[in-house]
Amino acid sequence: WTKKRFLREKQTQGIQVGQRNCKTHKNKAKGILNSLFRRVGLVARTTLDAMTRYIFLDFDGVISTDRNNLGRKDLGLPVRDELGPFFDANAVDNLNRLVDATDADIIITSSWKYLGFDTMRELWKRRSMPGFLRGITPDVTGGYMFKRGMEIARWLHDNTCDDPQSYRYVIVDDGEDFLPEQIPFAVFTNPRIGLSAEDADRAIAILTE
Repeated sequence: WTKKRFLREKQTQGIQVGQRNCKTHKNKAKGILNSLFRRVGLVARTTLDAMTRYIFLDFDGVISTDRNNLGRKDLGLPVRDELGPFFDANAVDNLNRLVDATDADIIITSSWKYLGFDTMRELWKRRSMPGFLRGITPDVTGGYMFKRGMEIARWLHDNTCDDPQSYRYVIVDDGEDFLPEQIPFAVFTNPRIGLSAEDADRAIAILTE
């Protein structure tokens, strides 16, 4: 039962224990963590600064694919439920391997996010999706180039206190609407088949090397 899982459970219950890595909050957060861990008989490691990993995940063309939709139609199976099109099982398997290998949290960048974070959490639970759903990127309004990249940059600014030593991230998307400095951290999928085993391998390498 790792410290990271403990933090996630507490955040799910609405208890804030200083996940952010701002220098001004580290000592206070560490003290709160130690207090919480002592209550349950755990010893908090001194690695509050341990690197957190994030997957910025698109849906359409990544885990929702034309291949899956056409295959389900051919078999006479429903293509969607009230939450949207069903996900490609192969792509989800590859996402699961990516999450298992990196222990990364997931942030949704897809346009599905406009259904709201509560709906996304319900979808994640109902479809037994892998990984911890950390959040959704904010909407950056206006006629910006690289809109999705701007939204990722805004999320990182708001949630990591601009401390690049505290995290690694990978973008998994079938589009290229990203800032130039984000491209080395992006894996671009074939929208017909979505997240492949090779794509997952590249994402794992970005998060762990």
